[in-house]
Amino acid sequence: MAMQTALMAARRKAVAEGKTPTSDHPLLVLGSSYTHYSVRKMCDIVGGPTGLVSKRDVASKDFKMDPDDLRKQLEAAKQNGDPVMAVISIAGETETGKIDNSKEIIDVADDFGVPVIVDGAYGAPMCLSRNRRLFVGMERSFATTIDGHKALGTPYSNGAVIFRSGEDKYLGYGDRAEYLGDDANLGQKRIEGSMGAGPILSTVAVLRTLGTDGLATLYNLNLDRTEHLWEVVEKSPVLTNLYYPELNLLCFGISPEVVARLGITSGKQLKDFIDKTRKELDNGIQGNGGHFFSAAELPLEDGTILPVFRACIMNPRTTDETIDEAICGLERIINSRI
Repeated sequence: MAMQTALMAARRKAVAEGKTPTSDHPLLVLGSSYTHYSVRKMCDIVGGPTGLVSKRDVASKDFKMDPDDLRKQLEAAKQNGDPVMAVISIAGETETGKIDNSKEIIDVADDFGVPVIVDGAYGAPMCLSRNRRLFVGMERSFATTIDGHKALGTPYSNGAVIFRSGEDKYLGYGDRAEYLGDDANLGQKRIEGSMGAGPILSTVAVLRTLGTDGLATLYNLNLDRTEHLWEVVEKSPVLTNLYYPELNLLCFGISPEVVARLGITSGKQLKDFIDKTRKELDNGIQGNGGHFFSAAELPLEDGTILPVFRACIMNPRTTDETIDEAICGLERIINSRI
């Protein structure tokens, strides 16, 4: 709903600026192939049954949106008469944890008068961490979405969209409810309308207990553990890193030599192998609850898909020893299959 609210406001802005969509030239939303599924889903909803809003992929480079390709796409759209409604920049991809360069993306989009929505659902609160420099530019976005149930540790129903301008004229939906009185009517500005106070109260509780300094400490602990994981994988004769982590999330794969020795010749075989090995690893810690690694399939620049292991370290009680145990166990299982 946060993304839908942001996209509806961007649509109202586009229409007010004279960008009239047609079936041949729908309003475009540009984002990399790493944009969350909710973006395409909400484009379908906001575009209506005639599909007047369409998501188009921008090329990725090093798992991030390529600002140069964004410029090419915006120039092509202008020449073709395709109206662009918004650009989606990601502040923490849910697959990789990578952070798009919002500053460069907004610089490019500003040249074409296109608003940028930052999808910070997963990563935006981590601008409090020592890696805050990676979030530069986010404050210039048209809107930024945040899911408090991820990095803020609040209940699942907690989600928000923050607009740069609180007085933005594009945020009204429907008639004003008279019974709400003369105060600000947030029901006009969000898709949900009336809502309970739980999400707000839980956020206030976190800020009054941990505070921003406490949250920063937790995020930095998670970064410590994630960087240790990268170091362990870097030394592994079986596993291989794909990139250096920017947040508390790291994807890593099986080295090409080991893949060949395993007799794996297709992406599907590799995906199945990764699923089986990570689940076998988890079976050894069922008494402790949880799991070590999930799996992901990363779209690469050449158009192929790479199955990988995925680690998202959130628990502050995770230790380097926990990570060492997990990687050793994973290596042992993989070696037993050779």
